[in-house]
Amino acid sequence: MPPPTTLYGAISYPLIREKLVDLEGEVIPGLFSPVKRIAEIFEAAAISIDSYGYYFEDINSYILLHFHQFVKDELTGLPRRYTPKYRKGAVVSGRIYAPSGRFTVIYLVKSDEAEEMLGNNWMNKLSIAAWMICRIGSRESIVSIDKVSFHNVEETSGEVTTKYYFPQAAGEVLYDSPYFIETFWIGGFGRKDPAKTIEYVVPGERTPLRSREVPVRVYGRAYKLDTGEVIVHGGIA
Repeated sequence: MPPPTTLYGAISYPLIREKLVDLEGEVIPGLFSPVKRIAEIFEAAAISIDSYGYYFEDINSYILLHFHQFVKDELTGLPRRYTPKYRKGAVVSGRIYAPSGRFTVIYLVKSDEAEEMLGNNWMNKLSIAAWMICRIGSRESIVSIDKVSFHNVEETSGEVTTKYYFPQAAGEVLYDSPYFIETFWIGGFGRKDPAKTIEYVVPGERTPLRSREVPVRVYGRAYKLDTGEVIVHGGIA
């Protein structure tokens, strides 16, 4: 299940590639990803899997040198990233297999921040970027977009119904409805932005993976779209 940081990366990539955003002077190459800055225009992001997906693992060879930049080699005294044997490694990688699967992503946009960063036509730029999303997460996670739309939201509270994941501290699933806990991370966009883990409630079943609407008592904040869909977000007020 792609965490919010991955969703921010998915829509940021087209913004950067198509030069729809100008971050010159704000991003220092090599220190952190431009996504760190772009993510500031979003209040939250969440995804629901609207068809069945199946989890599987395989072993791949990955470049690992960037994980060894601060660990020194015992023989040379240099960071391990400069030692050939630490440049690659076999990593067990889990993925969700969902051919022809369907999903829905909601981005909560902070309009003032979006206008400041993208200009008066920020909605048009975000629409273009959303249409151009071609993968979510790994390079193999190829997707195609068939609908992009903007909706008004209003804050709500009490008991709501949602199929979108939310921070565990933000709400409680009611009436023994199906859900599972997933550990996501926030931040982690660069050297000076260490990732912090946070537990999320994912409505639905893990195996096979599918999102389902569940009743939730809101402890944080919740936003209702004009479509009736609800996204729960934020910690305890």
